[in-house]
Amino acid sequence: FYRANIFYRANIFYRANIFYRANIEQKSRFLKGGDVILSKGYDGKKEVPMSTSAIPPQESTIIEQTEAGRPQETLVHQHRWLILATVIIGTFMAILDIFIVNVAIPSIAKGLNTNFSAVELVIAGYTLAYAVLVITGGRLGDLYGYKRLFMIGIAGFTLSSASCGLAPTIPILVVARVIQGISAALMYPQVLSIIQVTFTGRERNIALGVFGAVIGLAS
Repeated sequence: FYRANIFYRANIFYRANIFYRANIEQKSRFLKGGDVILSKGYDGKKEVPMSTSAIPPQESTIIEQTEAGRPQETLVHQHRWLILATVIIGTFMAILDIFIVNVAIPSIAKGLNTNFSAVELVIAGYTLAYAVLVITGGRLGDLYGYKRLFMIGIAGFTLSSASCGLAPTIPILVVARVIQGISAALMYPQVLSIIQVTFTGRERNIALGVFGAVIGLAS
């Protein structure tokens, strides 16, 4: 019994020491601008690389239990619901613009004095540009930061939307729609990544549910 007690205490001390060293190493790498932000287990063997630009500067640290019952340190942003509202607006616009032009086809053909074949380019220009570049947009977010790519995408999407509304001819409208599709491809893939790094546990499930509901509403 005495030997078992000594062994138990040594085991507890060893695990606490490993967790403390892993915690210090993770925080030091984060303060130095490293790429590791989330999920380092107490044994220090499991890492999930995330871009530091994905999470704005104000965050709090919580300790949650992993599936194996091991403690896990996670950074959670204090204004996470405001972040969710912002990225959900971008999601709504990106999906809505795939379908919204279908309603305006007669008005576009009449107002720009063109045929329906040219108007089809307005629809296809956005969809093709978005479909071709959406995977590339996700990869760029991994490389350069989810927040940065989302901001670039939503800025380009806003400017190209204004250009679509002011386009005097059908060629300008088609070009504006292609730029709009490219911007949506940069913006949309970052939404899920931002949700993943901003929320944890039950709140993440709620955020993903809101994300899915908005996609259905926009469609």
